[in-house]
Amino acid sequence: MNDIAPIGHNRPDHVAAARIEMKELLEPFAKRREEYLASAAKVVVRDRHEAGDATDLIGMAKGVWDKIEEKRKSISDPHFAAHRAAIEIASDFWEPVVEAMDGVMAKIEAYKAERTRLMAQQEAEQRAAMESPPPPAADPAAPRQAIDYTAPVQSPSSGFSPRKPKAQPIKGSYGHKLVETTETLVEITDWKLIPEYIMEAEGVQDAIRKAVAGFAKLTKKTSIPGATITLAGKNSVRS
Repeated sequence: MNDIAPIGHNRPDHVAAARIEMKELLEPFAKRREEYLASAAKVVVRDRHEAGDATDLIGMAKGVWDKIEEKRKSISDPHFAAHRAAIEIASDFWEPVVEAMDGVMAKIEAYKAERTRLMAQQEAEQRAAMESPPPPAADPAAPRQAIDYTAPVQSPSSGFSPRKPKAQPIKGSYGHKLVETTETLVEITDWKLIPEYIMEAEGVQDAIRKAVAGFAKLTKKTSIPGATITLAGKNSVRS
């Protein structure tokens, strides 16, 4: 039995530690949180002055949230930075191998393409041989040849198709097997011919709406065929 603990076994749970630390940092803001909730429930906006007070309340709550975000970032950002750095270093380290394996796969694909060509050529030659015209009839005046009853009997070829050569799977000595799957690649040649049931599918219209909004914002256009663009005001509180 192996009594040696795995590497990192005695490390603290970073997620649990982060939760505990974040809760501790939030404790000083608990009273302010309840105060803002109570104040928001009492807000009545009937005139400009009350609207200004309500705006101040939103702004002050946002200011406290900004402080909470600073506390949160002090805990989470180092982990995010370490996460990104680890991914970058690992990817850079293994990238030459990935490129080399891409080159190996290209050689396998070239071999498969050549094998497919040769199998097609073999099938075509078999078909041509079976479809070739029969030899001319023997001349009745010519002397008859003796029949060789020991020769193998040839089956008639008419109506039969040549057997298509079957490619054997490619396997490595260590059990790895080359698996060929079908990847669906789509290139839209005419968007106007795309069926409505696809254009109205869930998520498609939202994506189109966002694309149109982004184009309108970028180009400052207020009129795009097939779309109604409305400039709506959106309120936000700034310090």
